Amino acid sequence: MNVHRVLLLASLLIFPSIAHAQALQVALTRTAGSLDEAVAQGVLDGARGALSACTSQGTQSYRYELSLRTNGTVREAAYDRHGAGDARGARCIRHALLELHFPAHDQASSFTLTLGAGAPPPPPATTTTTTTTTTTTTAPPPSTAVATPLAPPTTTAPTGPVELGDVRIGPLESTPERAADLLRSVVAAQLGALSACYSAARRTDATLGGEAILHATIGPDGRVSSVLFQAPEALASALAGCVATAARTWTFSSASAEERASIPLAFGAPRPQRR
Repeated sequence: MNVHRVLLLASLLIFPSIAHAQALQVALTRTAGSLDEAVAQGVLDGARGALSACTSQGTQSYRYELSLRTNGTVREAAYDRHGAGDARGARCIRHALLELHFPAHDQASSFTLTLGAGAPPPPPATTTTTTTTTTTTTAPPPSTAVATPLAPPTTTAPTGPVELGDVRIGPLESTPERAADLLRSVVAAQLGALSACYSAARRTDATLGGEAILHATIGPDGRVSSVLFQAPEALASALAGCVATAARTWTFSSASAEERASIPLAFGAPRPQRR
């Protein structure tokens, strides 16, 4: 267990009102690099539970400069001391940010993060000149109106497998309302917990390893309601309970209906394959 994880666990223990903490809202702006903002936002959304546990104060807000390496690990999470958050909560959030794992990307990226219990505060004020104009338009006759469909937003899908230590995520398929790259971003942020499950199991059986499929049922609110861990008998027996417990803490984006996502995983294996 590294020093950041020890400090994070110690910070969480000193807050008596974690169960009643209000979920932090996270907003980000990319300032450099190639990692797509939507993908990074997906990782942070999946970590909102851990971030929110750092403070029980509903009015606190925090700002950070987050720097990522090209392999997706966090190089630094620099706290902006001009924010309104308390110092103890700020340290806890920083340790949680340092534990995150983002998808690998071509150019090292950095982001400005704003975290708050309510709507994210607006960016710093700038001097602007506002001009008010009145425009009169005449709508074309109904017979000449042409409807042009809007193109759907696009995001850059992370390339290659995502891995941490001996645990690797294979290629995912999109669900009807959630893109595959955003699903994978949430799971990638939680690889530390899956790696901890595997490390603990290997203390009993050093040869343990193999491929698995984690089937997660995701509710409309983005929370995981049920988990099925499909794996060879030895791997399932050793990991199913720990992995299911970890997966039930994940939070995905909201949707209009319940969905099921299948997540290929490999533990100590070269590369997971679809089943």
